[in-house]
Amino acid sequence: MKVIVADQAGVCFGVKRALDLVNAECERGGPLFTLGPLIHNPQVVRDLEAKGVRVARSISEAQRAVVMPSHGVPREVLQKAEAAGLRVIDATCPFVAKVHARVRHLAARGYTVVVVGDAGHSEVKAILSAA
Repeated sequence: MKVIVADQAGVCFGVKRALDLVNAECERGGPLFTLGPLIHNPQVVRDLEAKGVRVARSISEAQRAVVMPSHGVPREVLQKAEAAGLRVIDATCPFVAKVHARVRHLAARGYTVVVVGDAGHSEVKAILSAA
């Protein structure tokens, strides 16, 4: 059997960027937390935990520095982290951040923004917070 791996196999650039940010922070030392899983890949999350990166379920669990996940967080979560005095590393995928900016722009112009998706999913929650 011949196995052919697609040229584009692997993670997208947004996930690669998030992983690069976390790995650079690991080099700096000190406690590092991600707010929820950094990406939707349990194996990678376990690998990060082996490097000392801890997953915080809330801002109150984080210390010193917290990485916002690649799928983004609601604006109020980001504000809460900053108010808690945490150093915030925003690993939100640039494509996801672009969606947030577009939603903010349209909502500010009076448009009704309709988001179709799982209302309980973290990425959808982040998009809805931009409206």
